[in-house]
Amino acid sequence: MSRDIELPAKLPIPKTPECDKLEVAVDKLGTQQIGAFLEWCESQNMQLCYRITEAGGMTAYGSVLLNIQQILAKYAGIDLNKVDEEKKALIKYLRDQREEDAK
Repeated sequence: MSRDIELPAKLPIPKTPECDKLEVAVDKLGTQQIGAFLEWCESQNMQLCYRITEAGGMTAYGSVLLNIQQILAKYAGIDLNKVDEEKKALIKYLRDQREEDAK
């Protein structure tokens, strides 16, 4: 029987609530499959549109100007800017931890 042993970190590990949402999005919301479907739609020259109802009852459509990653993030309630900040914080943590370990 193997056990995971956690060594005490010398530096506090940064919190990553937005990155944690990514795992939930894949596991619970099926974003992997939705992304694959959206990629297929693009390969078939299909695109998402939104409806514009104009005065006089005329209906027009406009193209959604988001890429697949942005669409999925919006669907899952994920702020991609915060994800980027958290990734940078983790990279900094790893570098700082490596320097601390080298001492």
